[in-house]
Amino acid sequence: MASKKSQDNAPGTEQSKLDTSLILPGEVVVSNHLDEILKDYRDSILGQHLKIVSSVIDALQRGIVCGSFLLEVNKLLSHGERTKWIQDNFAENTGLSQRTAQRYMKTALQFAKFLAARELGGLDECKGNPRLLLECAQAFHEENSREAVARKREPVDSNDWHVPVNVLEAVRLVLGDIECDPCASVDGDPLAEIQYTKKEDGLADSNSWPGTVWINRGHECDNTPWCVKALRELESGNLSEAILCLPESILNLIPQLLRFPIAVSLSPLIVTVTNGSKTTQKPLPTRSLFIYVTNAPKAELFATAF
Repeated sequence: MASKKSQDNAPGTEQSKLDTSLILPGEVVVSNHLDEILKDYRDSILGQHLKIVSSVIDALQRGIVCGSFLLEVNKLLSHGERTKWIQDNFAENTGLSQRTAQRYMKTALQFAKFLAARELGGLDECKGNPRLLLECAQAFHEENSREAVARKREPVDSNDWHVPVNVLEAVRLVLGDIECDPCASVDGDPLAEIQYTKKEDGLADSNSWPGTVWINRGHECDNTPWCVKALRELESGNLSEAILCLPESILNLIPQLLRFPIAVSLSPLIVTVTNGSKTTQKPLPTRSLFIYVTNAPKAELFATAF
């Protein structure tokens, strides 16, 4: 931890020992003075850095706790009731919108998986022990930071792109809130309460797709396994409604999908691709098919939205 001196003596404050008026333009700084100046800068920078890290960890802990409470609410209310409850109790101007609530729940779920993988106890146990929560949140943050750095070094996946806002608006008009995103991007804002990234593998048998589902694996890969699982999840009763985004050029479209409403984009979508801190836009290689998979289709609403 930084000493009180290092925290208080930030350059530019009244308490700072640095007196730059003693250093005239062109003057050679005496080495022992330079060492003292650099030491004070080092201590001040370190002190501020530690405060920033502390605030990040504190925010992470609070997000985990909020997410765990929201997950408990999920058990008490149906999907429609939960959406209305959040709208009625947390106005948009508080910052706790549906999107923020989804982000909190995603963080809490990821943290619970982190604890389970390391046999560190359950989410409730950790939440009830402030010291354990702090230690685990620090380790969770460090692991996520390492993974983020590693992702930046990976080549860009041509199938990992962010959907245009107008498409998402159309999806939400039909489905309401998106409850599950089995093809989630690790770099984008969370679109659903339950998300499976490439690492978590949405196709795994252990990962169910409950409720309303948005399925967009990309236009330059084999989408057949995703179509097959969507139909299987619908048949099992897990999935209630889903919209699949597929390339128009998809070969051998599964015949079972032809009984559902299908829309085609007028032209190839312009999508956003993230590469580290850079974002670029590009057109997809083909137009897109949107297939509305459900046992009780709202055909007119789907036709209006798409």
